[in-house]
Parts: sequence; C-alpha cells; structure tokens
Amino acid sequence: MRKHIISKWLLMAVATVVTACSSDKDELFLPQEAPVPVLFTATDDDATTRANEERMTSPQMVAQAGGFGVFTYYSNGNGATDGAYGSPATTANFMHNQLVTGTNAVDPVWTYTPLKYWPNETGATAKSNHVDKLSFFAYAPYIAAGTTYNITGFSPANFVGDPWVTYNSPSNLPGYDLVYAKAVNQVKPTLTDKVTLDFAHALAALSFEIVDDAGLVLQKLEVFGWKGGIQTAGKLNLYTGDWSEITTKTDKTEVVFVKEEDPLPATGGNWKVIPGDDQEFFVRITFKDANGDMKVIPEMPFKEDFEAGKNKIIQITIP
Repeated sequence: MRKHIISKWLLMAVATVVTACSSDKDELFLPQEAPVPVLFTATDDDATTRANEERMTSPQMVAQAGGFGVFTYYSNGNGATDGAYGSPATTANFMHNQLVTGTNAVDPVWTYTPLKYWPNETGATAKSNHVDKLSFFAYAPYIAAGTTYNITGFSPANFVGDPWVTYNSPSNLPGYDLVYAKAVNQVKPTLTDKVTLDFAHALAALSFEIVDDAGLVLQKLEVFGWKGGIQTAGKLNLYTGDWSEITTKTDKTEVVFVKEEDPLPATGGNWKVIPGDDQEFFVRITFKDANGDMKVIPEMPFKEDFEAGKNKIIQITIP
C-alpha cells in the first residue's frame, strides 16, 4: 500500500487577559502617600488571526480554572543600589500563586483578594534613596494544588529563585494549553498606569489529518515514541520560558497518545508536546475490514521539530 506523508506548521494563538492586582502589607507603603494598587493589562504576543488556531479564551480561563496564578517578587532597594530581580536571589515574597479570577466569561473583570498595593519607597521618610521594584510572573490555567488541567505542581513559597510550574500531557485527550507571562523590575507608577503582561505559549501541539482514499473504516490512531523519543512532561521556568527535567517517551511498545472512535474522524489530536528539536515517533492506524476484523496499517515513522506556540499537523494519505 502506498503512503504519502507530509507535514506542515500552523500557528497557535495566545490568550489575552486583563486583570488588576495590589498589596495589603501596610509596612510596604508610607502613610503620607496614597496607596497605589498594582494594576495589570495583558497582551497577545501575536494577534494575527490564524486558521486552526488553538486559543485559551476568556471563557476557558473562567470556566476551566477560574483564572490564572501570579508570583510576585519584591526587591528592596535599601542597600547600596536600586532593587533588582534576582539580586540577591529571593522568594515570591509579595504574591505566591495568587489566584486572579474573572466574573464574566465573555468580557471578564479580573479580581482577587486580598488587594495589594505598590511599595512606597519614595519621599522624605523613605528608608533609602534607592528604588524598590516588583517583578511579576503569571501562568494559566490556575491550579491551587495537586494536578489540574495537566499542571502537576508549582514552586513552593520558600523556593529561592525563578518560579516554575510542571506539566504532564495526557495520552487520550488533548492537553490543556499552558501560557505564561512576565514583567520584571517594575517601579511604582502613577494611579492610572498598569503593568503589561505579554502572555505566550509554553507548549507545542501534535495533530493529524487522514485522507482515506481506500474507504477504510478507521478505528484508532496511536502515537509511539522511539529512538530520540517525544517529550511529554517537564518543568517550565516562568522567567526564562525554558523547560527542564523533561520526560521523553522512547519505549516503542508504550502508547504516548491515542485517539479511538468508531469511526475515527479524519482530523484530531492536539496533543501537547514539550518543545524541542529532532523528536522521533511513529504512528499506527487500526481499521475494520469488510468482515469486521481489526487490521493494522504498518508503522509510519516521523522525525519532527516542535516549537512553542505551533501545531505540528502530520498529514497521512491512505490510497
């Protein structure tokens, strides 16, 4: 049987979210100045409309997980220099996995509690003449603890260094999208200014399209890792966007992703993959013959590069 296999890239879109934040820690602002709430605006790293787009929409943010999480680091400028993120390394001492949630799925107004305000290290009674700063790191969808929406954990409150979340894609359902944003070394603005969070995709995706010219009754498509393997889990650094502690599936006998239906649809997948080059896997298709017996189309190998925010579609023609 002749098989013609090609692949192509389609971009995935990024969620656009808008929220407001601030601090209830009275010791961080001076009483002679009005407290300024920490306000956010969020942007899309690529607002272009695209075909077959994978988008974490506001309804998803509200209905699936109720919003997103924020880690905020306060850098005190009491020393010889202005405050700066990571100098010295510190913990998420201003917000730790703060839930920011929306009340309207169509056009959400993002809120959270307790309300927080900017540190107020300015004026005659300031502790020093150096600038204090806040650094913000956000991710979505939000989880409180345990495993939700394929996010399996996040950095603890006492963790020193960049915040992180861990992710593990399921085999039989498309993994939920994961987006993240940062705004580093922000200083106290005026009452009307906002901190901009530019959300980006952390994951790639794998989908399929089947052209069945033979008229077979397709039943199942399975993806197996082999040789270099396919990456399905890891730890995302919310500052750098880098992945570490990656799980790579290389066992040729273990199903990594599966789609099973009677009959199998011509398109599907959207399984989430940790980005990386030269990932190797093969696809196996099961179909039902005229007698109702199950038959298998031999293994079809692929070697692909997966890039964050892009959906790799493998196109298979059965002549």
